[in-house]
Amino acid sequence: MVTARLPGALVGRERELALLEASLDTAQSGRPGITLVVGEAGIGKTRLVDEGAVIARAAGMRVLRARPTVPGGSRWSSGAESTARSASSHSAT
Repeated sequence: MVTARLPGALVGRERELALLEASLDTAQSGRPGITLVVGEAGIGKTRLVDEGAVIARAAGMRVLRARPTVPGGSRWSSGAESTARSASSHSAT
């Protein structure tokens, strides 16, 4: 995996970043999968995902992200479904 990083330290997330990098390695090898990052507000989910996106793009991978369709809610399925459709249509080409 290419090692590209955002400026500034990612503190206390070595384990989570290693798991994310393992998911990226799996995807890069051609095996399908999905990675969900969940947790309480303010614990660094966005920063972790941003870091993973930088690593993935540096490796030449396409990055797709979904967010809740309702602010503060858990109704993200329509965003995830459209992301999945988008990924399927791109992988077929």
